[in-house]
Amino acid sequence: MRKQKKIMGILRKAARKLLIASFATFVLYMVAFSEGLGYKILNSSIERSTHPHGCCYEQFITGHVKVALNPILFPISHLCGSGVISADFLNYLIIHDRVSPYEAFVFVEATEQAQVIVFNELYKSIPVFFIMGLLVAYLTDKLIERIAETTKTSEIKLGDGWTR
Repeated sequence: MRKQKKIMGILRKAARKLLIASFATFVLYMVAFSEGLGYKILNSSIERSTHPHGCCYEQFITGHVKVALNPILFPISHLCGSGVISADFLNYLIIHDRVSPYEAFVFVEATEQAQVIVFNELYKSIPVFFIMGLLVAYLTDKLIERIAETTKTSEIKLGDGWTR
């Protein structure tokens, strides 16, 4: 019976650490995927060309985007030499007017292409995020133990009948 309680205590503690590490991994993943914290668009250039196509128009959107990754969140990418990544893209639209109704599409397109680049690099960093999460879980556990130990020590010192 005593052995089972000890095993259950160890399992409960390990499950708590795993849960904290998973949550920290998720938070780091979301931070890495946010522009400004996880990555930065260094420059982007986009060109549009419109050509008649029957009753509609074809619009080709070509562009180039350059993205810099945060070295703290993407250490493996930086060690592999892909801390700054450039990519070209081509998109094709069929529109009914000569002027595209998607004026904001140009900015959105560069942002979406940057997110595709970051997503392709993100899988390399998930083990690093999990290790950072385990470190957070370990430090949280040590902090909780230290606080519990301090409160026990203060209760022992005040064992003469006086309370705070």
